[in-house]
Amino acid sequence: GGDTTCLAVHVETMPRHPASYPVGVVIECHAHRHAHARVGPDGTFAVKEAAHE
Repeated sequence: GGDTTCLAVHVETMPRHPASYPVGVVIECHAHRHAHARVGPDGTFAVKEAAHE
């Protein structure tokens, strides 16, 4: 509830060939589809909330 809710975040890293990178994204509701996240090559993680239309 409230302005921000996160039930779980799972990030795993391991050496892989780029062709075998699995990516799973689960979007559960309208509110979850209005943010952007960027993971940098050094492992940094940034989230920017998108403007509501």
